Amino acid sequence: MNPTPHRGFTIVEALITVALSTTILALLFGTFEFTVNQFIQGDDTLTAGRHSQLLLSYLKADISMADADPKNRDISRSDDTGTTTPKSFVHLAQDPDTSKLTLFAQTIQTGSTGLSSQDPISTKSQTHPSTRLALARAARIQNAFAWVDPGEKSSSTIPRFFVVNVRKDTGRFRVVYTYWPASRTVQRDGPDGSIRMGQGFVTDFACSPYLEFLVAKSRPDEPLTLLKCWVEVRLQLQAVQKHDRIAKKIVDLNTRIVPRFLNAEVRGATGL
Repeated sequence: MNPTPHRGFTIVEALITVALSTTILALLFGTFEFTVNQFIQGDDTLTAGRHSQLLLSYLKADISMADADPKNRDISRSDDTGTTTPKSFVHLAQDPDTSKLTLFAQTIQTGSTGLSSQDPISTKSQTHPSTRLALARAARIQNAFAWVDPGEKSSSTIPRFFVVNVRKDTGRFRVVYTYWPASRTVQRDGPDGSIRMGQGFVTDFACSPYLEFLVAKSRPDEPLTLLKCWVEVRLQLQAVQKHDRIAKKIVDLNTRIVPRFLNAEVRGATGL
């Protein structure tokens, strides 16, 4: 009786086995790499979220209690927010007769220049007491906070500022948020000290004050009315791309913060 011969893998079977093993390993490695990338990107996003949450918490607290000396009634000035210029504000004019909304970006330089003829609110005569009251309230708002951008948007060396005067008890104190594009950092300076936020993460930062007016252009005798004010905050964060190949996600945040105290003034809930 002849013994059963031992039968091994043929070359074809061996090649098929190697090919299958290689495919499985490649799939496993790809899945592992994808999972790691997702984890790192998720961790970067969470870190960016923590940075933005801290910065927004400070901004909300300061803007909510923003205020200024009501003695300044010149809407083309903003002396309480410092001497650095230009200071940018946006005027929105709502026409109740046409439902048309006109947007005008006002830029305040050093000194008083009066209202621009391009500003839609300049169409109203200042002889009406209600118009003078609206302009006085608008001047107080613009004296409470300002976005100051003295350089080009593309510049990575020139800092930008958001200045806000915060009411505390019967007084006010100034807080300055400085955005440093080069270090991608926002620094808050106030009487309670300095704090640096979002270090290395903040790729863009802006705080634009908005004032909305009611302007009936077809009715010249209808006075100007200031409806409300707010600050549009733009915040963009991204982790620093170092030597790794994992792309860093950009986190965009756009929100509106309402100055509670000043809007109470606009509604006439408190005296001017």
